[in-house]
Amino acid sequence: MKIRTNNYVTTAPIEKEVTTSIENNTKQNPGDSVNVNEEIKIANTILAGEEIKQQNENL
Repeated sequence: MKIRTNNYVTTAPIEKEVTTSIENNTKQNPGDSVNVNEEIKIANTILAGEEIKQQNENL
């Protein structure tokens, strides 16, 4: 039976550590996810209308 050794190349620290950050995330503004959700709803409404139109034309 072979004995396995874990010889991995990694940049992870050998000892476990916990870090926290209180810096503001500048990539997102408050309300961004709400705005994206509203845009998706509008796009879905347009696509649904086009799908219904196509189905009616196929009758």
